[in-house]
Amino acid sequence: MKKVFYSRVSTLEQNTDRQVSQAPEAYLVLEDKISGRIPFGDRPSGSKIIKMAKAGEISEVRVHSITRLGRNQLDILATIKQLTALEVNVTSKKENLSMLNEDGSQNLFSNMLIGVLSSLSEFEIELSKEKEVDADAEVYEIAYKLYKDDFFEDAICFIDMTIPTLVEGSILVSKFELLKAYAIGKYQNKDSYIAALEKVAVGYPQTEQGKKALEIMKRLK
Repeated sequence: MKKVFYSRVSTLEQNTDRQVSQAPEAYLVLEDKISGRIPFGDRPSGSKIIKMAKAGEISEVRVHSITRLGRNQLDILATIKQLTALEVNVTSKKENLSMLNEDGSQNLFSNMLIGVLSSLSEFEIELSKEKEVDADAEVYEIAYKLYKDDFFEDAICFIDMTIPTLVEGSILVSKFELLKAYAIGKYQNKDSYIAALEKVAVGYPQTEQGKKALEIMKRLK
């Protein structure tokens, strides 16, 4: 079976000579000039490697550094797991990693290191989410201040611009929507207010805001 040396640079202007010069003799050299944000399997040479692996045509994919496989740790881990599941060893010169032993068994040290990287990645993602939620909460305070200062139209405009930028699934969306309904109720007619409340009640029935909107609707009708 063939052994592949894979190299990647981010732009067409860059060259892979430095990486390729490290390729062992008899290795098939495949390269991509593409952003690391593109998943490995969606790259021209990356997809070719996956197809060769599925066909049982290669036994190893070697890289200068595992960063050539993806933009972040989760992408890299996904690629490594996909290839090793197909019994293709993934090796890197810089990190001195070999995911499989010569007999095809899992290399315990390398897999332990990858496991640590995986845990760190998940931690980084959770931390990032927490920071995004904190930022969303600060933005809500801006909208609430506009409302409290009687700038109702400005508050609605601000909310309409903000909601699409919130973290997907953010619990603050229902809070923004209810605040928007309150603002509508301050200067528009009763029917408009009820319609805005209904949007919150129907769209977020299990939230505190959805239940509050429903309660107000019942009092108004």
